[in-house]
Amino acid sequence: MPSVKKAPEQVVSSLKEKILGFLSKVKEKGSPQSKLPSRRNPHFQKAMEELVLSGEILSIDARYYHRAFAPSFEKTESVFLSYFERWVEENRTLPDYKLVSESKLKKELAHVQAYLKDVIKELVGKGKLLKLKAGKTRYYFPLFVFQQDRASRLFNPAQVLKAYKQLVKEKGFIDVSLRALRQRAGVERGPFQEWILKQVKEGKAHLSRGDLSVASEEEKAEAVEIMGKKYLLVRLEE
Repeated sequence: MPSVKKAPEQVVSSLKEKILGFLSKVKEKGSPQSKLPSRRNPHFQKAMEELVLSGEILSIDARYYHRAFAPSFEKTESVFLSYFERWVEENRTLPDYKLVSESKLKKELAHVQAYLKDVIKELVGKGKLLKLKAGKTRYYFPLFVFQQDRASRLFNPAQVLKAYKQLVKEKGFIDVSLRALRQRAGVERGPFQEWILKQVKEGKAHLSRGDLSVASEEEKAEAVEIMGKKYLLVRLEE
């Protein structure tokens, strides 16, 4: 039997599905147009135009993102600060903190490049990040490192319990996101996770893994890790 050719609108619809599927897989990394599937198809540009016009994909700095994973200044800042919070913990036992070079920072945060320069400029301007230069190399040092001990002393579990009750009431689920809980409580990540782990040991908190495959980079950065497994959600005993 002779093959039946698809109508142009069917081809465009099929291309749109392929592009959306690809961008869903690369998530926050996004993709330049040259890496998108079927870009040599004569109907590719029409499919792209329809996706952009409908808002299903966003174009930022010559890269395309599925709307659900598109970068923003707020997301980038959250990932940036989470990176340095981990950096602080890794350096805490060393005699001196190792500075982070600009090239290493860009490599470590390659998935949030779109607003990285803006975030760095903003944090330097606010006095939260110190920018140094040695020769041609730029280095960064997070000034909030000096606030860690103070934050630990000021940590208030009542804030977390109050935030938990608010989230349960709003979301309708007793298992809430660790990231959402910490942000709502307005507490530092280090003392917050220490308190959560203490509650788990005492049977006053229960961790759940959640779905890592659909979790954002920000949510993964806030996960509590036990025996090599990451947990995204928590249920607190009231």
